[in-house]
Amino acid sequence: MALVPPTPKDPVETDTTSKKISSDTTNSTMKKTNINIGPSHTVRTSSHDQKLDKHRYHNSSISIPKKSIISSTTISPLASIVFPRNIKLTSIEILRQSINDDCDTDLLNIIRNFVYVGTIDGQSSLIQHDTQLYLVHTRHLSQELFYQLCIYHFGNMGTIRFEHESPSIEELIRLETDKEEIIEYVIDLLKERREMLEDYFSFRISSTDPIRLETLPILLDTYIPNLDYLPQFILRLCKEVNWTDERECFRTFADEISKFYSYRMHIYSKEDGDTEEKQHWAIEHLLYHAFKTMVVPSKHLRQAFIKLTELQQLYKVFERC
Repeated sequence: MALVPPTPKDPVETDTTSKKISSDTTNSTMKKTNINIGPSHTVRTSSHDQKLDKHRYHNSSISIPKKSIISSTTISPLASIVFPRNIKLTSIEILRQSINDDCDTDLLNIIRNFVYVGTIDGQSSLIQHDTQLYLVHTRHLSQELFYQLCIYHFGNMGTIRFEHESPSIEELIRLETDKEEIIEYVIDLLKERREMLEDYFSFRISSTDPIRLETLPILLDTYIPNLDYLPQFILRLCKEVNWTDERECFRTFADEISKFYSYRMHIYSKEDGDTEEKQHWAIEHLLYHAFKTMVVPSKHLRQAFIKLTELQQLYKVFERC
């Protein structure tokens, strides 16, 4: 697959209405002091500190942001990005504002200031914040990331192109269902929404029969979703997206994209060599870096963070050993 950056279309788009939705509508150096800090109060301050695993890859060139101070007014870091197209739709502005309004400031403090410890099983990772150790559900957090990226990159997404001709939409849907009426409905619906899907979400459907999926959106550089779930994604677009109300259409479409793009490990075999290690590397240096620098965590994400212990409690255990 090939990644293609967004192509500027109109320099500025100021319409307050959209296309019709329905047919009718760092490492830091500590100065020496006389204060003696016990090991049970040690706070990991850099990803270069000792971790669970020893990577065979070079250290990431991505800089670690200094400890963030959380203000009472939350604004997504994604809001500062200047895009080629300035699409001013009230529905999108409301969805962006709702991301900020639903922010959990306690989680935001953790996300902005955590240090990555290690990957557990590809679905969960350990992070440290101050002296607390957390188990984090990677997929849940990545779903939030991709939803917010979709809303803020609305109309300005690059494209992932298939290097070879992709299966037809019909072939993909038949992997999920054999009901002819559903297959026909999916094909007709995607044909009808073709222009809007490509313009706003870089989701391009061919104009010739049998219709095929030609591109998917780039939401995070170098990240490609697990295409094993592509048939399910296309079917859910037609079942779960609200196509009659503009704001709900954009929200539910972004929600389905975020579920499809959310991190799910690819199946690998022993012949794949260090594929597993590469995936773990990507989890830390791609996804968790993006979580730290981009995500505004909503309140429902509390279930994705499980506090395991505090260093003081662990120190008491190891003292007895």
